[in-house]
Amino acid sequence: MTFIRPFQALGYLRLLPLLVAAALLLIAEPALAAEKSKSWGAFFGRTHVLWLHLPIGLLIGAFAIEVLGFFRRSRGYDVAAMWLFIFGALACIPAVFSGLLLGTEWAAENTGEEAMAITELIFADSIEQGVTETLGWHMWLGITLGIVALIAASLKIVAVRKQWKHDKDDKVSGGLPLMGARFALIGTMALLPFAGHLGGNMTHTNTYLTERAPFEVPQWAIDWPEVSTATTKTPGTDVGEGPDVQLVNGTVAFWNAKIQPALNDHCTACHNASKQNGKLRLDTLEWAMKGGSTGGTITPGDAEFSELYRRVALPPSHAEFMPTNIKKYGIMSQEEVHLLGDWLEEFDGKLDDGSEAEVTAKAPEPEKEPVEEPLVDPAALKAITGAGGNAQSLSLSQPELSVKFSYLKTLSPDAVASLDATADQVAWLTFEGSALNDASLGELPSLPILTELNLKDTQITDAGLAKLPDLPEIEWLNLFGTKITDASVESLKKLDTLKKLYLTGTGMTAEGVKALREALPDTEIYSDHDGAFTFPENVGEPVKPASEKEAEEKAAKPVNDKCPVSGAPVKDGFVSTFEGKTIGFCCNNCKGKFDADPKKFAAKLK
Repeated sequence: MTFIRPFQALGYLRLLPLLVAAALLLIAEPALAAEKSKSWGAFFGRTHVLWLHLPIGLLIGAFAIEVLGFFRRSRGYDVAAMWLFIFGALACIPAVFSGLLLGTEWAAENTGEEAMAITELIFADSIEQGVTETLGWHMWLGITLGIVALIAASLKIVAVRKQWKHDKDDKVSGGLPLMGARFALIGTMALLPFAGHLGGNMTHTNTYLTERAPFEVPQWAIDWPEVSTATTKTPGTDVGEGPDVQLVNGTVAFWNAKIQPALNDHCTACHNASKQNGKLRLDTLEWAMKGGSTGGTITPGDAEFSELYRRVALPPSHAEFMPTNIKKYGIMSQEEVHLLGDWLEEFDGKLDDGSEAEVTAKAPEPEKEPVEEPLVDPAALKAITGAGGNAQSLSLSQPELSVKFSYLKTLSPDAVASLDATADQVAWLTFEGSALNDASLGELPSLPILTELNLKDTQITDAGLAKLPDLPEIEWLNLFGTKITDASVESLKKLDTLKKLYLTGTGMTAEGVKALREALPDTEIYSDHDGAFTFPENVGEPVKPASEKEAEEKAAKPVNDKCPVSGAPVKDGFVSTFEGKTIGFCCNNCKGKFDADPKKFAAKLK
């Protein structure tokens, strides 16, 4: 028996033109799919995490066998090493190509574009073109590694052919080809850790590998190739804070000097140039305004509707609170949250307001006497916190409070009572998702400046709503998912200052909603009877009440007790006619699904 002649392996490299042709087709594909959210190129790019491990393992295996063969020459060692050279080099091709495709997606997200071609990625040279320094180094180290691996494989094939072409055990030297193959292999081993480290930086940040190291890691090894965003000095933060410098709130200079350092401490480890959780960057104001995968993060002039402020102002126990890893990154202090809220209220959305260039020297002003009395009694705030709530000032200069008792499965008897001391300061109050019931709501004190009240998904009924105290300034009331019915119409009519009222998911009928709209013509009312299941976060213009035919359908008694779509108990007002029978549903959303394809759910009616 004889071995398969090693030099025949050279023929496998004839596959390279086919691979190159396939690559050229896919190179053009992302550009052709610029208007699409999905494409074969985008899909193949995300397989990069699968391909990249193949050349790593194969080339390390080739290196190990080559080391063994250096001390003990044999045809078996050389042939095994040659095949690992070949497969490792060939595996570099899909690994590099899928990486380039993934890089186009990454770079396109950095620039806010839909898609970009590989040629654009390769020739890009700046962050404005979507290529960060980390991405650029990782890309070119990977390409170089693939090229060197192909050179090493080719030289190894020539060397093995020279050594064992007669299938004899004669110890023939591989000469220069073998020496070149070994040097090229050593080159791949040198490139592997750097390329891999940068790839890890892009997905896990540049401190992931070193933060748990039991030895001192040089700072250059951590920061290379770009300085960590967590320690980067933001342009403009060198503005002094002495009495001779004036910073105007709501300006870019104020953001850079006061807001950005707080974000660097708590946010930018996961939202920076090399790692963008949720496709969001917060390392500069310009990137923060572009927003992430869930939309915009900053609403100029409005803190409450700015996602950035909402996330950091939530209770730390809330699922959407940021940062998610409190133990590692800590939470923004109350003062930092206040500064962010105040800045958002003053910000006009202009990035070129010239504030950094116009920060001017100002004569020292006489020192003001320190305010001895706080705006809000600390004991009152402690009482709210002790009852499981969260209280924050809406402004550093005003006493108005936002108080939240959200998502408390068990509501302390002291929760409502804790509001007595600050009743004249509470402007926003939420019990969303809590165990608030009629008895607790009846103990609510009079709140003279309250403008927003959120009772979404609580246990209140008509009896509790009738006990609601006088709220002379109320403008926004959310009753989403509560158990109120038409019996609450008279109670709600008294709230003539309301601008928005949410009744979606309640037992209020179309007739009750109609009566409220007639009594409160200046109030936007959202309900299940407007043709769409409307959440408070995504409202549209109210539409006209149901037609007479729909009213007749709703008046008929349904033949089923459980919703055929969700299986939940049916509720009054959600019905359709199917095969001459009245079918009930638990909500308008299920009704819409049934009406779209009745046969799909008909079996459940039996």
